[in-house]
Amino acid sequence: MVLMASDRVQVSPRVALLAPDAPEACLAGVRRFAEEHGWQLSTDVDRRGKLPQGWSGDGVLVALPDRAGLLAHIAAADVPCVAFSTEFATASVPLVTPDEVAIGHLAADYLIERGFRAFAFAPLSARTINAGRLHAFRERLTERGYSYRVLPPILDRVRERGDDDSADRRRIFVGQLRQLAPRTAIFAHDDRVAAGLVECIREAGLLIPEDIAVLGVGNSASFAEAKVPVSTVELDLEHLGYQAAAMLQERMRGALALASGVVPPKGVVTRVSTETGAVSDERVVRALAYIEESFTDPNLSVDAVAWAVGMSRRNLERSFRHETGRTIYEHIVNARMREAAKLLAESPAMRALDVARKVGLSGERTFYRVFRRYFGKTPKAHGAWASRVRNVSTLVASSPAPMRHPIPQEESPVPIGSAASCPAA
Repeated sequence: MVLMASDRVQVSPRVALLAPDAPEACLAGVRRFAEEHGWQLSTDVDRRGKLPQGWSGDGVLVALPDRAGLLAHIAAADVPCVAFSTEFATASVPLVTPDEVAIGHLAADYLIERGFRAFAFAPLSARTINAGRLHAFRERLTERGYSYRVLPPILDRVRERGDDDSADRRRIFVGQLRQLAPRTAIFAHDDRVAAGLVECIREAGLLIPEDIAVLGVGNSASFAEAKVPVSTVELDLEHLGYQAAAMLQERMRGALALASGVVPPKGVVTRVSTETGAVSDERVVRALAYIEESFTDPNLSVDAVAWAVGMSRRNLERSFRHETGRTIYEHIVNARMREAAKLLAESPAMRALDVARKVGLSGERTFYRVFRRYFGKTPKAHGAWASRVRNVSTLVASSPAPMRHPIPQEESPVPIGSAASCPAA
């Protein structure tokens, strides 16, 4: 007796999962569907891009991008097939991808709601892979009355090409970051682009998120634990895998129409890279403003900030870290070192003592120590390097990346007053 395809599905469908590089969350969704529907799921795939030799089954799930013409190979095997991808993709078979429109709209809404009013988009590359996400981001900003700009593709220009002028291209890119309006929020195509942006923003001597905020896509664990944890649009990858399996089930039951499916994102995971726009404690907002106005004062201290805000030092420090991801002390040092880098860029011959005084540090020796800890080079070395470069904006953009912990608290050049003198919150 010859079984029809539908009869085999009712007995126990045999499905090959060809997804050696797919995220674990996608695979978990496929496995969950397989368990619920009694599939015999085979993951013993040939990494060269072929079905296992002698395999005979009812359907195939493929994670894109496929290898070595895998889809063509499957088409020759004449079995139902569904593809899935965590990025925008096209395929000759039914395909399940993240909802690019929903991602772009969510990113715009999130950044606007957090108080940002200047926006930019950082693409993955110059290819059409960015089109859907960018179009939706632009559409929502336009609907709400905001403009935006598109930055050059940093990964194409800096990392992937590896050409001789990559360093110059990077300096140009970082220089463009310095030309952005204050408190610009950049929506990066994904977390990889966001990580590259963070590097360049730090090289520019700019603060994240005070000067530039960054939002990625993907919720990659490695970027969540980076020096500057990146806020991100979280994709629903488990549901994506589950939906791909459900679509294959329909195909194995005889639904032949070519179809596609999209899966909306879960939401936004907020981390340090967008926290400035999220500051809800008005006293922390006042503390940030006070530091920005007063960091050139050599008498500025953590206690002075607490006194100005009207809180005890302990309570303000707790609220400040909760709202910004930094200590008050770290924020003061960041503000001073950002200004120092700017001054040395504009006037490479300026004496270190003069720079120190302009940024609120009373001693040349202290300034040298703080600067070196923060940037990894001395002010003198920075000035000598600066004198060889004519373009001031490029120079500042190329300043070394700040270290995460620039100087231990006990070596602080910031005068520390008596906490007892501060008013209680």
